[in-house]
Amino acid sequence: MQRTRVALLAGLVFTLSACNLFPTPATPRVSSVSPADGATNVPTNAAVRAQLSVPDSAGSIDLTTLSAETVSLTDVGSGNAVAATRTLEGATLVLRPTEALAPETTYRFAVTEGLATETGATFTPFQSTFTTGQGASPNPDVTFQAVPARVLFTAGGETASDTRTVTLRNDGSSPISLSDVSITGEGAARFDLETPAPATLAPGESATLSLRFTPSAPGPQRATLVVASSDPQTPRLEVPLGGLGVRGQGGNQEPSLQWILDTYGFDIDTGDATPGDTFLVTEPNNDLLGDEVSLQRMVRANPAEPVTIEVLAAFGVPNDPVLEFGVYEAGRVGTREALFTVPQAPALNAQRLAPDIESDLVDASGLIRFDPSSEPFGFYSFWPTNRFFNQRYVYTEDRLNTFQGAVPRQVRAYPLVENGETVENAFVLATEEFSQGFDYNDVVVLVRNVAPASTADIDGLQVTNPLGLPFDDRLVLHSIRDTSGNLCNPERDPTCDPTAQPWLELNTRNTGTVRLRNTGGAPLQVSVSTTEPSAFIFPNGETFLTLDPGSTYDLTVQFAPVGLGGKGVLQAAFVAQVGGATAEMELAGIYMPAPEGGREVYLEGLVVDAFGYPIDVGADSQGGLTSAAPDAPLAGDEVRSAYWRAATPGPVTVTQIAAFHSCCNVTYPFEMFYEGASTPFASFRHERLDGQTIYPRALGGEEIAGMSVSPTGPFEMRSAGYSTNPSLGRGNGNLGLRLWPAKDRSGQPIPNTYIAAQDFVENGCGTTDTANCDYNDNMYLIENIEPVN
Repeated sequence: MQRTRVALLAGLVFTLSACNLFPTPATPRVSSVSPADGATNVPTNAAVRAQLSVPDSAGSIDLTTLSAETVSLTDVGSGNAVAATRTLEGATLVLRPTEALAPETTYRFAVTEGLATETGATFTPFQSTFTTGQGASPNPDVTFQAVPARVLFTAGGETASDTRTVTLRNDGSSPISLSDVSITGEGAARFDLETPAPATLAPGESATLSLRFTPSAPGPQRATLVVASSDPQTPRLEVPLGGLGVRGQGGNQEPSLQWILDTYGFDIDTGDATPGDTFLVTEPNNDLLGDEVSLQRMVRANPAEPVTIEVLAAFGVPNDPVLEFGVYEAGRVGTREALFTVPQAPALNAQRLAPDIESDLVDASGLIRFDPSSEPFGFYSFWPTNRFFNQRYVYTEDRLNTFQGAVPRQVRAYPLVENGETVENAFVLATEEFSQGFDYNDVVVLVRNVAPASTADIDGLQVTNPLGLPFDDRLVLHSIRDTSGNLCNPERDPTCDPTAQPWLELNTRNTGTVRLRNTGGAPLQVSVSTTEPSAFIFPNGETFLTLDPGSTYDLTVQFAPVGLGGKGVLQAAFVAQVGGATAEMELAGIYMPAPEGGREVYLEGLVVDAFGYPIDVGADSQGGLTSAAPDAPLAGDEVRSAYWRAATPGPVTVTQIAAFHSCCNVTYPFEMFYEGASTPFASFRHERLDGQTIYPRALGGEEIAGMSVSPTGPFEMRSAGYSTNPSLGRGNGNLGLRLWPAKDRSGQPIPNTYIAAQDFVENGCGTTDTANCDYNDNMYLIENIEPVN
């Protein structure tokens, strides 16, 4: 099949043959069009651009078949054809009306089977419509422009300099005189113009300029190519130049993600404390960093326009192709569709900014354009090498990254910021394909016209978690594989009875509820499933439901994992489908081989992986903490205050979200003490049999343990006797009760809300007869508090 190889830095568009990594179309066709089908408020001076997809065997377009009969624009109301010019720009067919279109009028664009290739292959007929708005765009189809609009260079290591080209085009109807072409800016000395510019450009004429970048040192260096001309719209055409000096190729010789974005001139903070070295983080880290936001599933922001992708960088391993990049329906890896590949050629194409790409979806400006469905989607990259990655797929959805050593946050998203302004619905996606050395520079793309997907109502169906914890659209469950044994050690404890089985009656929260509600006026036929059917099941056997208008159905979901060894957290999704529309809810399952000790999931696994709060808890490799000493440094986002108070008028609410301690004949209190008081003014305990589970029940009841109270002054908090004031209670001065600000899944702080975690640390951490400092013994969500000191 034919693919367009685009030299994004060179501004050259040409076609070549390559191995068939994409599905080959049976006949030539239009793959996308702008304005999109059904678009409204289109400027009256707009041009129509149709992206063409042509098989290799069909050859090039036969320009003698390009006419008003084969490619047309028609006023739908009157049936009159619009006078226009028709040109082929690379793989893009451009129809430009010779006069402004009528305002608030619907037009039909059509390509007939009369359009053909040089071998006689005819196009599949195509039609789309759009409606104009009140008037012309303030920035109509540019007559004088540079392709690409910015030029990027990479040099260092195996090559001392880098040469790229930029093409100046006159798309207007009058000649353009060029009076001066120069390079300005702080880094101008590092860039050289190697070919002279022509004095004039006739209508339809273009000229290619060659530029060379020679870095003075590793790091970003920027300048501007300035073209002064007689064009009335752009008398001073400015083309940003970005040069990145690298130390070499591969491994820790590669540039950091921060340096890549700085070279483009984006005002984005990646959260890299040391941008002069390669790695964004050196240890597995799922926290949001710098300006990063959560963008795992997305939708098209403006349904009237295509989604576009600009490939900013590739720093991968030698392979041909280096990588494949594509789109898939959210949660469904079997729906992958390739959008482009990065070939190994030309030399060092796997290690450069703006690499050459191969795709049949590239327009004349070098952007990939495609029209996703209205359903949520994600992006993937495929790394087709057994030597390094065992044919690995990497997804924007964390829960789909299940290869050995996955973080699993292998893709990070940053809102695009230019000139200090955030660009709406535009994001940089940075991918890490490896499970070591997390540089997030392996493929970096800029995606426009996307927005975060939500689980909002679809076709009148509302899907929620009625528990509301940790979020309305996330359900967390817990399962212990074996609760039959006695976990005491007779050699260390002579009173231990090895025949006793104290865990048999242990309560675990392995079932929960997904609530489905028909908010519309007609019956709904709903199919239900989970993305991990071997672990998350419907014990009552539902697969299909009929919901009458206004009715609600509470569906029981059980976490009963099969074949999962050890301990951990399994990520999945609940899926409800109505016709072609889909609603999803996040699922997380905590699994353990048996109760107590090292069999438990530690603090970080519970807070981040299970509950979904993207908090830096300062965890060690086990997910717990390394020290509880009074002078221990703050652990991640930790906040310490001996005393706390209500942040706003109203109650303070405490909810116990986990208890993983000895069981089942003990229960520990949560208490609040006014400063200087010896007795608590408020307290609660959880049920005795709930000492090894999430959301333990209140003692003597079925509700989740917790309380709501309105303090009248500063107070200390205690869990199992450990106080926020370590000089009080049973901690011997050690930090037994610690707090972190809670964050929502986009990484934003939840106002005046904290996660509190307690461990039995009176003898310290990590040595014989001391605590393992997993800080999961008792955990709480505390709302409407703030530190006093």
